[in-house]
Amino acid sequence: MYHILKITKLILLTNLIMNNRVLEETLIVFTIGATSLSVASAISAGYAYKTKFTKQITIDEKFEQVNGNKDRTRQLFHVADTEKNIYKVVPSVWYWKWHHTETWNNMKKGETYNVIGYGYRIGILNIYPNIISIEQISNNTTISNISNE
Repeated sequence: MYHILKITKLILLTNLIMNNRVLEETLIVFTIGATSLSVASAISAGYAYKTKFTKQITIDEKFEQVNGNKDRTRQLFHVADTEKNIYKVVPSVWYWKWHHTETWNNMKKGETYNVIGYGYRIGILNIYPNIISIEQISNNTTISNISNE
């Protein structure tokens, strides 16, 4: 009987150690995941704020790009200016801008806009500067703010 109690105690102790080990491993994985998410968010926010620009562009072309497969697609909105620069019109969590579809739709070929955006053109990664807000201008006077702020 003594040996059975000893073995049972050993099994319970082993089980407790294993459960603690599983708990420790879970906490380690959670900590690594939370740290990675925080670092990625900080890098994204830093990129959005450190590369912010305001410039005047005249729209030469507007086009849509559809990415995905038969199960899931994503529509991307782009514009090209008369200097042959391409921009993406995007929502931005960092600037609290959500109306990118309306912003792109309001942009007209041949019109000039003051745009606010962020980012760089990185060709090898297929990354374009992002436009988050526009303001149409005519003869150097503002007509309307159509960025849906």
